[in-house]
Amino acid sequence: MERQAFEAVMRATLASLPEKFRAAVTDVDIVIDARPDAGRRGKSVLLGLYEGVPLTEWGREYGGKMPDTITLYQKNIEEYALDEQEIPHVIRETLLHEIGHHLGLGHDRIGPMERRWKKARKKNTPPLS
Repeated sequence: MERQAFEAVMRATLASLPEKFRAAVTDVDIVIDARPDAGRRGKSVLLGLYEGVPLTEWGREYGGKMPDTITLYQKNIEEYALDEQEIPHVIRETLLHEIGHHLGLGHDRIGPMERRWKKARKKNTPPLS
């Protein structure tokens, strides 16, 4: 998929999220990279990455804080998706996962939600239903 098309899908997907999630990321930069740097590659495929201070930590002593960032890894998402029609679903789930981290949720809380999202995807229903 061309970078411009991927970005358009990402923007449309972000716009389709419920207001509470869109509002949570108004001050978060959302960027697209082809793949993670070599230092970020591990055993599992990294689809996205949240870097910043979760909302649950705001107000603590963080001077000179850089803007929070969510990075989507386009090539990894494309390879993870079963076909091109599934890419928007994977982008949506990845955005929701990373927004969860921004909201202060750990993998222990996000994991069960992801399982529900995947079931919803198999039934062709939105992952937040």
